Amino acid sequence: MYNIKSTQSVATQVKNVLKAHLETNGENWLITLGYGPSNDYAQSVVSLIMGLTGTYVRFETVARYIRIEKARIRAKQAAQPKA
Repeated sequence: MYNIKSTQSVATQVKNVLKAHLETNGENWLITLGYGPSNDYAQSVVSLIMGLTGTYVRFETVARYIRIEKARIRAKQAAQPKA
């Protein structure tokens, strides 16, 4: 399910986990997470990566990538014409 290896960069590891979760839950799931749930999700991603690869990943780094992904999704949705 998760295509991550300890030899990959932290960014690649986080993006692969995010991609897998977005494929499962959809983009709206991520952008509807508020501040607290988003931080809880970031911590779960940290734990997942550490468990699968044994690599330490900072919470702040994962939270930043999640915020970036949320902004990308919001921008994509804003650019779509309203029906």
